[in-house]
Amino acid sequence: MCDERLENLNKVMTLYSRGTFGKDSFQWTKCVVKYLYDVYSDLSNHMVAFLVEVSHVVTSVLSWHILIVFSEATHTLEKRELICSTECAAAAVVVVAAAAVCVRVCACVLV
Repeated sequence: MCDERLENLNKVMTLYSRGTFGKDSFQWTKCVVKYLYDVYSDLSNHMVAFLVEVSHVVTSVLSWHILIVFSEATHTLEKRELICSTECAAAAVVVVAAAAVCVRVCACVLV
């Protein structure tokens, strides 16, 4: 049986897997991140650290997707005041650096 706290996440994941989620992928990401943090807020710093680690080892194609999730995660944490402003500033630096990498990769692909 599904934990009651995970029902919203389960519903969003089910809708997406069936192709019936009525919003775009950015809204889906926002919902998934929100519902994960609803249940696992005590692990928030570990989740952000995981995203940073993953961003270093994935291919450039996946880097953009990791950046989107990372951006939404830091936004959610900041909104809920789960991380201090210093950590938000550090997270913002990482996001900007990752965005710069994505821009460089896109520029190379377009050339």
